[in-house]
Amino acid sequence: MEDDDLDLTGNPEAMDRALAVHEAGHAIVARALGAEVVFVEISIATGNVASRSSKFDDGQIKNLAVCVGAGGPSICLTRPH
Repeated sequence: MEDDDLDLTGNPEAMDRALAVHEAGHAIVARALGAEVVFVEISIATGNVASRSSKFDDGQIKNLAVCVGAGGPSICLTRPH
């Protein structure tokens, strides 16, 4: 079974962990591209996410990379080393 095919329905702890790992992936990409990541905050009750980091001065390419690039780092966080 592929990671994208996991069914976490009915397992709130696993869903919370998956959300946290996913958001951590965004922070990893942002930091790797040179942003100062101040915080990432997740409301477990609602699933809402808030974050603050510096903006990139060189256009939207790095911002886009942060938005779409969470998958790889989040998979690395969940794999045994």
